[in-house]
Amino acid sequence: MLDNNSGNSSQQDRIKLFQHIIDLIGVHRIKVVIMDREFIGHNWLKWLKSKSIAFCVRVPKHHKIMLEYGNRIKAEEYLNLHGATAFKQVIVDGVVVNCSISKDRQEALLYLIGTIEVGELKNTYDKRWTIEVFFQALKGRGFNMEQSRLRCLKKYKKLFAIVSMAYTLCWAAGIEQGRQNPVNPKNHGYPQFSVFRRGLNLIRKVYKQKFIEPIINIFHLARMRLDLIWKTIG
Repeated sequence: MLDNNSGNSSQQDRIKLFQHIIDLIGVHRIKVVIMDREFIGHNWLKWLKSKSIAFCVRVPKHHKIMLEYGNRIKAEEYLNLHGATAFKQVIVDGVVVNCSISKDRQEALLYLIGTIEVGELKNTYDKRWTIEVFFQALKGRGFNMEQSRLRCLKKYKKLFAIVSMAYTLCWAAGIEQGRQNPVNPKNHGYPQFSVFRRGLNLIRKVYKQKFIEPIINIFHLARMRLDLIWKTIG
């Protein structure tokens, strides 16, 4: 629970959280941290570098890039003049980073910095969408966690753990159903329901109609998926 009114974590909040993660799993288990525009700041990025934690973060357009000899440029203006560009070892927010400037799928500025290889910044940032899908499932498009009204952190942690496991079950069931009964995409190129939603609908149907065999198949598949997750996170 954040004790501020800004709706976002401070740099110190993030450092404290990541130090707790490091204490639990070790820094060597963190491959890369992928972040959106809210998660910036000199002290935060400098701390990640001091821990040798690779990162990739999208940066707001008003943050200037310092090139060699102290020249400072605006990412959006440079993109309009020269097109998509990548820089190695420049300074943004007082931290030495690699930088990529291009446009996203909505033709908006995609301004990325990080410590990973400059050619990998865009591909790495795209992987952040998986956590967005997870958050959507936790909230209005799935379990409606924000409707719990819980204020006790201990209870909220337990709820988060249970809902996370439920999400994994739905995800596993949705993948398997997609393999057994592939669906044609709609005109916009995407299926009518996401993998998560298909799994959730299937599990709801199973419990309503009390089909024993589908329940066994779902939990057998989910167990295999969970085993893979446990191996991944230790």
